[in-house]
Amino acid sequence: MNPAYREQLSRRSPQPPTGIARTGVGPGQRWVVVGINRIVGFLVLALIIFFIITQPRSAAHVVQSLGSTLREAAESITVFFREVV
Repeated sequence: MNPAYREQLSRRSPQPPTGIARTGVGPGQRWVVVGINRIVGFLVLALIIFFIITQPRSAAHVVQSLGSTLREAAESITVFFREVV
């Protein structure tokens, strides 16, 4: 590759790939990756906190139900393996 062309390419401002946001203006600008997984995670966490604050009894009941379901599933798996052996 021609050295002059390579230098010209290095001076260009990089174009952002999809899902990238630009912060800052001018030579000191930088690109920030906006991860959709991180955004969705924060939204889910915010909704859970909102649910706990606005309806604490319902939230406690949901957690108890999930715990009970997981316990019953673990007991069923344990019984299955006992019967197999």
